[in-house]
Amino acid sequence: MNILENIVATRRQAVAGAQRRVPQSFLEREAAGRRDYRGFTAALARPGLRVIAEIKRASPSRGAIAPALDPAAVARAYAAGGAAALSILTEPDFFKGSPDDLHRARAACDLPVLRKDFIIDPYQVYETAALGADAMLLIVRMLDDEQLHELHALAQQLGLDVLTEVHDAGDIERANALGAPLIGINNRDLAHFKTDSAQAGRMVGRLHPGCLPVALSGILDDDDIRQTLAGGITRVLVGEALVRAEDPAATLRRWNAIGNEVLAQPEADDAGGTDESAGKGGRNQTLANLKICGITSAGTARYCAGLGIGALGAVFFEGSPRYVTPARAREIFKGLPPATARVGVFVDKTADEVIAMAREAGLDTVQLHGGESAVTCRLVQQAGFRVIKVIRSGGASLVTAARALPSGVGVLVECGRGVLPGGNGAVWQWQTAAPLAAERAFAMAGGLNSANILEASRRSGAAAWDISSGVERAPGVKDHAAIGTLAQRLRDALASGKLACRAPGFWAAAAGGMHA
Repeated sequence: MNILENIVATRRQAVAGAQRRVPQSFLEREAAGRRDYRGFTAALARPGLRVIAEIKRASPSRGAIAPALDPAAVARAYAAGGAAALSILTEPDFFKGSPDDLHRARAACDLPVLRKDFIIDPYQVYETAALGADAMLLIVRMLDDEQLHELHALAQQLGLDVLTEVHDAGDIERANALGAPLIGINNRDLAHFKTDSAQAGRMVGRLHPGCLPVALSGILDDDDIRQTLAGGITRVLVGEALVRAEDPAATLRRWNAIGNEVLAQPEADDAGGTDESAGKGGRNQTLANLKICGITSAGTARYCAGLGIGALGAVFFEGSPRYVTPARAREIFKGLPPATARVGVFVDKTADEVIAMAREAGLDTVQLHGGESAVTCRLVQQAGFRVIKVIRSGGASLVTAARALPSGVGVLVECGRGVLPGGNGAVWQWQTAAPLAAERAFAMAGGLNSANILEASRRSGAAAWDISSGVERAPGVKDHAAIGTLAQRLRDALASGKLACRAPGFWAAAAGGMHA
């Protein structure tokens, strides 16, 4: 039996004991009540070097590392040094961790927290949420495909982010099939705990384009940081080196300075933006005009925000399979970056109803999909919201319909066919919108996906995109892998000049932070 097999066998016994002491039903109730997730993936998606700083007392390969550490003090030092997130070992037998370490560290700072343990059972997923973690680790080689998919889906359902750990090409193939949004490449082979610090750099090119890669283990000093960055990986998880450091905050500040030096972050552009928000080639600028609509889970919202997608939509039409209440939408949008536009989709509500629901949901943008009048549009505008009005293809002239809208109202061209007011997945004659493109910037919707979005944009001249069913496994259930592929395709097209970035900030151009 190798080390990993021994750990798994021990954890299986521990889970059985925990189930006898604390029923799963209790943990399920605790997990369902969580409203304080901090956005682990979103924290790692920002530009520059992003360090997950680990609190680690011991390991099977290194023995005791810092058995007497104070988790709260270490967490505060990590936060002061500019860590992006925390990783807390909670495994007690081989790593000498505990849930108490997680509680104390999370309470000491505002960084998102990864529970690092050996998750093999749904009980532990509920337990992770109940403990207060923001994310959890799944190790691919410990699980068969059914277990991997089950545990990953359950975590997302609860609102937990997931760091999916791989080591070799076989692991990566399975993580790619899962569509894992955050994949950590372990430089250490867990079967024998042998470390090769170059492993992550060799493997990163095999990951699917929609994921965020993280280098795990074997990163000990400045040279290792430089090597990892040179391999194209800007996210690292570091434990032993930071725990043993005389001044971990200073070490983190030095590494972040190295990251700035190596990556040569662009200066602000002429409009005053930065690479993080609006600079040429920046992640958020590239995808500022992409909206994913019909969001029904906080985990999907955080994943999209982590990719730099500019707008997320909640549907308030009761007949839609993607329907959520305003209160639920507020919870879904909670903790997202301020730059992420919160959009609500309404159908034939009065102005007063729209305004009240938009305020309850914490929106900055209102999207009107019914027969709402110009007066309704103006009243919602006057309440401080950005207004987007849908006009239908196949009817009257799109140019004429757009000209009839009040000044400042944005235009979304949607297919004129389908049972629902939107989200039907129906394609329309994109070229019919070209005359409108010559007159004003507009968004397009209707049957868009990663395979056709570039052609649709070329034919229509659209400046922004609204996608729902094209990135779903089922109505109302978003496919993270499909979202990642779509985002990467748009990002590549914009970077290469195949698409032009027009009217940046389309979805929240006049918002002014209403969601706050």
